[in-house]
Amino acid sequence: MREAGPFELTVTAGEAEPSPMPRAPRPARSHEPLHFVVAVAAVLASTGLCWILGDVLAMADQVMVYLLGVLLVASRLPRVPSVLAAVLSVAALDFFFVPPFFTFAVADLRHGLSFVVMLSVGLIVSTYTVRLREQALAAQQRERRTAALYAMSRQMVIETGVGAIASTALQHVRETVAVECFILLAGRSGQLAPCGGEGTWVVKDERELAAARWTHENGRLSGMGTDTLPGTACLYIPMVGTGGHLGVFGLELRKRGRELSSFDWQTVETFVAQTALALERALLVERTANAQVQMEAEKARSELLSAVTHDVRTPLTGILGAADTLLEHGATLDEATRLRLLRGIHDDAEHLTRLVGDLLDLTRIESGALRVQKSPCPIDEVVDSALDRCAPRLAGREVVRELPAEVLVVPLDAVLFEQVLLNLLENACKYSPEGAPILVRGRAADGALVLEVCDRGRGIPDGELERIFERFYRAEDGERTGGTGLGLTICRAIARAHGGTIRARQRDGGGTCMEVRVPLVAKERGA
Repeated sequence: MREAGPFELTVTAGEAEPSPMPRAPRPARSHEPLHFVVAVAAVLASTGLCWILGDVLAMADQVMVYLLGVLLVASRLPRVPSVLAAVLSVAALDFFFVPPFFTFAVADLRHGLSFVVMLSVGLIVSTYTVRLREQALAAQQRERRTAALYAMSRQMVIETGVGAIASTALQHVRETVAVECFILLAGRSGQLAPCGGEGTWVVKDERELAAARWTHENGRLSGMGTDTLPGTACLYIPMVGTGGHLGVFGLELRKRGRELSSFDWQTVETFVAQTALALERALLVERTANAQVQMEAEKARSELLSAVTHDVRTPLTGILGAADTLLEHGATLDEATRLRLLRGIHDDAEHLTRLVGDLLDLTRIESGALRVQKSPCPIDEVVDSALDRCAPRLAGREVVRELPAEVLVVPLDAVLFEQVLLNLLENACKYSPEGAPILVRGRAADGALVLEVCDRGRGIPDGELERIFERFYRAEDGERTGGTGLGLTICRAIARAHGGTIRARQRDGGGTCMEVRVPLVAKERGA
C-alpha cells in the first residue's frame, strides 16, 4: 500500500436485512435568536405599559396585560420562546410591581400563589396556542401537498412518455419543496441514466454516481444526511415499483443549504412513490408497444419472406428451365422455339426486376426515406407521359382520356405521381379482358385534383375494396395475372405523401374505378 498511488476508501454501513421502507434523515431542530429577542421585547412592552398605567391598573389587570403579551408571542413564535415569555412575565411582575419593589422577594404568600397561577396559565395558554398554530400550519401544508399531488397525478395521467412524466414530477417537487432534484432511471443493462432533462452532471461525478448506484442496488437511502456516503452533495432515494427497482430520485440538499423538515420529507416521499408508479406504468406501456412493434415486424418479415419466396421461385424456375433447354438442346431447336424460350426468360427476368423495384420502393416508404419534391406540374403532361410509358401494355385497347380543357397545374412530385398512374394502368390491364377500354379521367373538385383510372373488368367485391391496398394482397385471380401485391400499397403511400388519398369503388356498368385525390394547393405533409 505504501508503493501504491493515491486511492480513496469508501466505507458503507451494512445491515443484515434491508429495511423495507427507507427513513428520512432526522433534521436538527433549532430556534433563531430573533425569536428570543422578540419574546424579551414583548415582556418589556408589557412591563412598560403596566408602568405607564400603574396608577389605574390593579395587580389583576397587570397580570392580564402580561398574559396578553404571552398570548401574542405564542401565536407567532415556537414553543420555547413562548415559555420564556411566560417565565419572564412572572419575574417582571414580581420585580417591578409587587412589594418589596425591585427584588424577587415575596412578602405576601398570596402573591406567591398568584405568581404560580399566572405562570401556570401562561404556560398552558402558550402551549395550546402554539399547538393550535402548529396544527393549523400542518393542515395548510397538508392541503397544499394534497393539491400539488393531485395536480401532478392529473398531469401524469395526461402524459404518456417516460421523459414527460419525469419532467412533470421534477417540476412539482421543485415548486412544492423548493429543492433542485433529478431522476436517474435504470436501463435494461442496469446502468443509470438521467431522465427528464436534469441530472446529467451526476453521471460524470464518480462519487455521486457511486451513491446513486448503491441506492438503486440496495433499495435504501444514501448520500447527504445519511450514514451511507454522507460526503456527497445529494440525497438519493430509491424508486421502487411493483416489479422492482426503477432507479433513484436525487435531491441536491447541499445547494439547498438546509436539510428537509419532517413535513418536507413526507411530501418528497409521497411524490417519489407516485412518480415511481407513473414511470412504471409508462415503461410498461412503452415495452408493450415495443413488443407489439417487434411482433408486427416479425409478422411482416414472415409475410415478406413467404411472398418473395413464391414470387422469386416461379420466374427463377422458368428462367432455369428455359436456360437448361437452350443449353442442352439449343442446336436442335428451331428458331421459333428458341425465340419463345428467350422471350420467356426475358419476361421472367422483367418480373424479377419489377419485384426488386417494388421491394426497394416499399423499403424506402417504411423507413421514412421517401421524400416528395413538389413542383407545379401540368397534369395532362404527367398523364401523357404515363400513357406513353405504358403503351406496350395498352396495345389493342381503347384508352379514353378525359381531362379539362383548362390546364390543371398541381403541386406534385412528377416522377412519383407518374409511378402511381403506371401502377393503376397496369392493374387495369391485368384485371380486365383483352381489348377492353380503359378510362383516364381528371377534374378539379373541392380544392383537389381528382384523377380516376377505370376499367371494365370483373370488379372488386365490396369487402375487398380496402384490403387491396394491403401489402402482398391480391384479388381472386391475382395468381393468374401475376404481380407482386405491392403496387397499390406503394400508390397509397405516394398519395399520402402528397397529402392526398386513394380509394377503389365499383364502376357503374361493371368494372373498377381507382380514384386518387391530391390538393391543388401545396401543403406540408401531415398538416
